[in-house]
Formats: sequence, structure tokens, C-alpha cells
Amino acid sequence: MNSGDEIAIGRLKSRNNKVIFDAPLLIVVSSPLKGHFDMLDCGISIENIVIAAESIGLSSIILGGMRVAFMGEKKPVYENLFCIPKGNQFVAAIAIGYGDMTGNPHELNETKITRIK
Repeated sequence: MNSGDEIAIGRLKSRNNKVIFDAPLLIVVSSPLKGHFDMLDCGISIENIVIAAESIGLSSIILGGMRVAFMGEKKPVYENLFCIPKGNQFVAAIAIGYGDMTGNPHELNETKITRIK
């Protein structure tokens, strides 16, 4: 809440200040982010985790907004709390559990798509 990031603060308020939605499992993904493909590898891993969870009947939500906590003065506290290896950076987290609500898919923004024929 002290980040100054108005978008992140708005989302947090809309969720009653719950970041992980009372999920019983939180997977935190981090990386040294030194190579050309580190972020891509993280994205692939996250997608596979979400697909695997859904395949066994669990719900999941990718929490990229937690990054704000790793940019503030409490960064070392959160790195320790979530066991981020020294030299790694937070990428995203995945909350996994049994969902009590379903969200609506994001509206497709055609301006972000280039179709090649």
C-alpha cells in the first residue's frame, strides 16, 4: 500500500487487501535474470504450473503485481520470507487452491495484434 503505484493500490483495495486470495499454496518464481531467455523460461514455467493445476481440478491465479513489494524498502524482508535465492529477482507468484469464484476473461485488444496473412 505504500508503494505509490496507484494501479497496484487500486487492485489491492478491490480485493479487500488480499494478495493471495486465501490460497493454501503460493509458488514464488524467481530468477537471476542474467541470460537472454531467463524471463521467457520463467513464463514457460509459470504457464506449465497453471496448466498442471487446472488439469487436476485446482484453480490458479498469476500474481505479477506482488513485484511492487520487491521494489520497496522491505525488499530484503520479502526476499527472506519467500526464500528468494541470493542474486535472484522476484518474477511472479502463482496462488493455487479451490476457487470460490470465476473471473471474466480480459477483453481482447485487437490493437495489440498483428495478423500476418
